[in-house]
Amino acid sequence: MQNSLVIGSGRVGLAFTNELTTLNYEVLNIGVRAQSELRQIFDELCKFDTIFWCARDAGTPDNETNCEGIFLDLLKQIKLSSWKGLFVFLSTAGEIYGDSNDFESLEESSVNPTSLYGERKLSHEKKISKTSIQVGFSVLILRISNIYELNTEDQGIVGAILRHLVRQESLTIIGGHQERDFILLSDVAKIAIKLAEKNCESLFNIATGFPKSILNLVSLFENTLDEKAEPLLLGDFYGVVTSNFSIAKMASEIEDLPRNIDSVVKLYFQKPN
Repeated sequence: MQNSLVIGSGRVGLAFTNELTTLNYEVLNIGVRAQSELRQIFDELCKFDTIFWCARDAGTPDNETNCEGIFLDLLKQIKLSSWKGLFVFLSTAGEIYGDSNDFESLEESSVNPTSLYGERKLSHEKKISKTSIQVGFSVLILRISNIYELNTEDQGIVGAILRHLVRQESLTIIGGHQERDFILLSDVAKIAIKLAEKNCESLFNIATGFPKSILNLVSLFENTLDEKAEPLLLGDFYGVVTSNFSIAKMASEIEDLPRNIDSVVKLYFQKPN
């Protein structure tokens, strides 16, 4: 992992780049919109020991953030160059496994993609695995639960709750009893790099193991910030109700497990004595 290539310049790619830099690795981060630079890099893949795919390679074909074409082009170039390194592919857990119900989804569990995004991520997992067998490089696939950042710029429900409590922006919640496993982005980067350092060649769930309902999440922030939330609650939620992922395989490889959102929030917003 002396020389790493991080593809994707969004929040995930930058988090990985920052963590690798902190650990004194040589790292190049490049966004998928930098077409000419990407083509040049693709011609020089032999310089890199590890590739971290952190870009959005799935979704509807007409979505401007979808970069499936770049992903497939990269696989072609890996074949042409007979690249022999470690490819770390960031996938999704919830949208591949579907509803966990009362069980933990294991890496070996049956899958039930809930969206086109999940279907394509699963398809790309299979493509990268097949290519690795053909070419002879290593693959580490990470099925990640719900990533969040603890700030008002967060793109998900955590950011929406914070903006509601801090900026008094409106907050709309459909249902609220659906459970998600929230994992801090910086923890994802740390764990992924540790697995890569150990040369793990497998599929891993990356989660905390502590799913939490949306309404309980709101209560957590209310109690921690000592603010009252007034969300607009709309009807029933139709979709994946429970996302619950086994982290036993991950725990067998690393000691420092990701923190659950309760401990992160309480630590971050703790009041000085």
